[in-house]
Amino acid sequence: MSAEISKNTIVILVVLTVALSFLGTWTVVNEVNKLESNSDNYIDAPATSGKATITILERKRSSGQATIEILD
Repeated sequence: MSAEISKNTIVILVVLTVALSFLGTWTVVNEVNKLESNSDNYIDAPATSGKATITILERKRSSGQATIEILD
């Protein structure tokens, strides 16, 4: 006995997949637009300071070099 999926089931699954993809894309686009509209208050504020942290989790037997250049 072969277990086959009917064409109607496949069509329903494809339609549900497309609908969920559309809904997910729409939700993400709306959330990104909300973030961009909330950041309008900070456009004129200059960045006068900052902080960077580097944590080395495991020591390995290799060597290297890192260079950071800050330009005005």
